[in-house]
Amino acid sequence: MQVAPERRQDWPDNYQTATAWWTVTVLMIFHIMSMIDRQVISVLIPEMRADLALNDFQISLVQGLSFALFYGMMGLVIGGMVDSYSRRAIMFGSVLIWSLAATGTGLARNYGELFVGRLLVGCGEAGVSPAGQSLLSSIVPRHRLTTPMACFSISGVVGISLAYALGGLLLQRFASHPLGGPFAMAAGADRDWRA
Repeated sequence: MQVAPERRQDWPDNYQTATAWWTVTVLMIFHIMSMIDRQVISVLIPEMRADLALNDFQISLVQGLSFALFYGMMGLVIGGMVDSYSRRAIMFGSVLIWSLAATGTGLARNYGELFVGRLLVGCGEAGVSPAGQSLLSSIVPRHRLTTPMACFSISGVVGISLAYALGGLLLQRFASHPLGGPFAMAAGADRDWRA
C-alpha cells in the first residue's frame, strides 16, 4: 500500500483559484443554512405549542430525538455513500430532502406530521458534513486544507447564531405583517411560526 505524500507535486502552489474558493463558499452557505434550519425551531416552540397543542414530551422529541436519531444514523450511512458515489449528487439530494422536509414541517397540522418532518430534516442535513468535507479534501491540497476546513466548521457556528437572531426577527415581522397572496397564513398570532 502506497502512502500519499504530505505534499502532492501535482497541486499548484496557487491552488486558491476562484473555483476552489467558490466551492468553499457554497459549502459554507449550505452549512449555515442547515444550522439555521436545525436551530430555528427553538425560537418557534411557544408558537408551535399553542398551534398544535403539544406537550413537553412531544416538544422534547421534536427538538431532540426525531432530528438527532435520523441525523446520527443517516450521517453514518451517507458517510459510507460518499466513499462510493458522487459527492455532488449526495449534497444535492441532501439539500433537496432537508428543504422539502423543512417546508413540510411548516405545513404540519399535527404532532405526527411535525415529527416526521423533523425526522426527514435530520436525514437531509446528515449529508452536508460528510459530503462537504470530502469535497473540500478533493479540491484543496492536503497541506492547504486547514483554512478551508476551518471556514466550513466556523460556518456552523455562524448558522446557529443566525438561527436565533433571524428566527426571532422574522417571527416578529410575520406577526405584524403576515404574508399575503398564495403564501397567506391562517389568521391568528399562534400560527406565525409557519411563515
